[in-house]
Amino acid sequence: MQLNSLQDVLKEQLEDLYDAEHQLVKALPKVAAAASSTDLREVLENHLAETKSHVTRLEQAFGEAGMMASATHCDAMEGLIREGEKVVTATGDPMAKDAALIAAAQRVEHYEIAGYGTAKTLARELGYDETGSILEEILDEESAADKKLTLTADDEMKMNALWEIVQTRLVRRGVPVKNFKVPPSEPAAGGAVRRVIEIQQGIPIEAAREIVKYIKDKKLKRVQAAIQADQVRVSSPSKDELQEAMRALREHDFGVALQFGNYR
Repeated sequence: MQLNSLQDVLKEQLEDLYDAEHQLVKALPKVAAAASSTDLREVLENHLAETKSHVTRLEQAFGEAGMMASATHCDAMEGLIREGEKVVTATGDPMAKDAALIAAAQRVEHYEIAGYGTAKTLARELGYDETGSILEEILDEESAADKKLTLTADDEMKMNALWEIVQTRLVRRGVPVKNFKVPPSEPAAGGAVRRVIEIQQGIPIEAAREIVKYIKDKKLKRVQAAIQADQVRVSSPSKDELQEAMRALREHDFGVALQFGNYR
């Protein structure tokens, strides 16, 4: 691989995503067939149709940037799919297997969200506005798929057990369960129960305001905090004070899992 410009980087990112989506088109039918829950199978089948549309729109994104659509093998997606295949062939309790399938699907979504976010930013930076718009549309769809988690069980007792299994799987994969909004179960077909769990993306405005106030109350003179969309930007000319602010934030419970990025 040779990267001499941002155009080269964008092309490499698009080729990676193009191959990743092709791999998913082949893998998702097996994953859907392995699901015991009708709702989960339907979600996976719908995502397969969406993934096929992503392949077509990626070809358009290449064209708008003046590039020929081509693929570079995505080792990361191959690894994620290989992990998912272990779950597909696993034996045991169907409810536990569905929970494992959900966790594997979440990891794939997170990888795609990161990839499309990077590619969109590069395209806009290079002035390929149409390519950026196409990538943003796909990113929005991937993000929407990652915002809800639908669980189905025979009864409330099994639902609670299923949610415990899902939480354990997600924690092992580094997904913060504190950001999940868990509603009461609702009736589903055949006397079963369903729970549609929403996943909080970004920091809610109430929590963001609490974070800003908390930092001000710490009286770190050179530390500034400001709300930016669904994030809070914390800055300081002093690395020591910035680290102190981060340490204080980690120790306090704001009702949402905090992630720190772009530290410099």
